[in-house]
Amino acid sequence: MRLIGSQPCAARHSDRGPDWQPWGVFFLRSLAEQVRGLEKKIEREKIVLPALPELSLQIVESAAHAAQGTLLSPGSLIFFHASNH
Repeated sequence: MRLIGSQPCAARHSDRGPDWQPWGVFFLRSLAEQVRGLEKKIEREKIVLPALPELSLQIVESAAHAAQGTLLSPGSLIFFHASNH
C-alpha cells in the first residue's frame, strides 16, 4: 500500500497539475469504513433498544439528544447501560 505523502513533491505533479487520485482513493476508503462502522452500530442498537425498559429508553433518548455534537454518542450510552446489568 502506498502512502499518500510518500512520493516526492515533483512526482505528485504532472504537466496537468497535481495527482488527486491517491487522495480520492483515501477519501472513498475512509468513507466506506465509516459506513461499515455505522451499519454495525445500527445493528447493535436494533438489538439493544427494544430490550430496554420504557424509562431507560426515555433516558437514553434524552441523553442522546443532549449529547449531539459532543464526543458522547447515543451508542456509548446504550452499551454503558447494558454492560452494568
